[in-house]
Amino acid sequence: AILVQGCHGVLPLRCTASAAMLVVRRASPLLRPRGPFCFGQIFGTHPAAQGHGQPFACDRARCAASAAAALANQVELSLAGGAKLEKGGSIWNQISEELARLREDNDKIIKEVVELKKIRADHIAVEAQLIEQMKGGEDVQSHDVDFTEALKKIEEVDHQVAGLRCQQLQNSKDISDLKRGKVRIEKSEEVMSLLQQVDAALLSDKDISELQTKVSELVSRLMDEFEDKSHDVQLTKKDIDGAIGKLRNLALALRVRRGRIDAEVDELRGKLVSSFFEAQRKNAKLTRLRDMQALNGKEIALLERVVDKMQRRERVRLLIDEGNQEKMASEAKAIWGEIVATQKSIGELECTRDGHAAEGADMVEALRAPDLVNSVNASTGKLREQLIAALREEELAANRLAVLRGVQA
Repeated sequence: AILVQGCHGVLPLRCTASAAMLVVRRASPLLRPRGPFCFGQIFGTHPAAQGHGQPFACDRARCAASAAAALANQVELSLAGGAKLEKGGSIWNQISEELARLREDNDKIIKEVVELKKIRADHIAVEAQLIEQMKGGEDVQSHDVDFTEALKKIEEVDHQVAGLRCQQLQNSKDISDLKRGKVRIEKSEEVMSLLQQVDAALLSDKDISELQTKVSELVSRLMDEFEDKSHDVQLTKKDIDGAIGKLRNLALALRVRRGRIDAEVDELRGKLVSSFFEAQRKNAKLTRLRDMQALNGKEIALLERVVDKMQRRERVRLLIDEGNQEKMASEAKAIWGEIVATQKSIGELECTRDGHAAEGADMVEALRAPDLVNSVNASTGKLREQLIAALREEELAANRLAVLRGVQA
């Protein structure tokens, strides 16, 4: 990302720095700002459209920092902190509004690209006409200025289209993240609502047979989803292996042509860059699938604990109704044994969590060492990965401890 001085201070524009800087560098001095300058004004009156009367609206929404990332993070933080998120709640409605805004922005971008392509077609026609004239024997030098100007205008349009597509790409990624956030809210609400119903039924000594059926059906559905994602994971891994193999071949082809600068090398270089992004997309897909599996796994674990709680409650109720003191004593002994075993697991998990916390603190201290604090290299990358792993494991340990303490209760 890059920072651009905007009408409300320094504003982040979420696209690749190279593409953004090319748009800035190629923006014509004929651009006429209408008010305080912001990056979006590059998409104002197009320099190549002078004389064509083709205005392009400055979408100030693209100057502002995207709210999508903040909302996606808010969902993650709320669920990790045990907050109950609901369909139709505040965060849900904010996500729906942001999704509508992003889709509207994409619609505007598509229209702008269509207009730019029309202008580009005119410049291409001029370019072709000048080439034919020069091929026909006319003085090349007499067309030099016009030909160079036509090429420059085409280049300017291409850079603006690239900038717009970059923003559309980021919007599409944000839409994907927000839709996944809504799915997480829906699943969390369904599970938490069912857990609350079970707890209320157990406290009031109501019949729980219907709730047992609901919980069992939900567990079965989540397990089916988990298995479906496992199949998708295997297919995606194969796709990633294929993309990596393609990258290796292209890198090898460029290596044997090192030092050459021609059309073939340019084409190979372009394919290599495209292949890197293809591999990146497939890895991102694998990450999304693993995220959904992790979510389903955590929800299944909660629900299975509830099933065990309901089954135990039913056994105890039947024993009490039967009035057999020997059987009740045996069941009480078994329950006490489970309490002791759970307490041992809690103690071990507490030590594990403390270890991850200490490891995270060590990684932070190492990353802030004078020789690394401003560096980006293999060492900082490895330390950052270890820090993220320690933080994630500490979070998971805390969640498991909360579950085990609920079992003890």
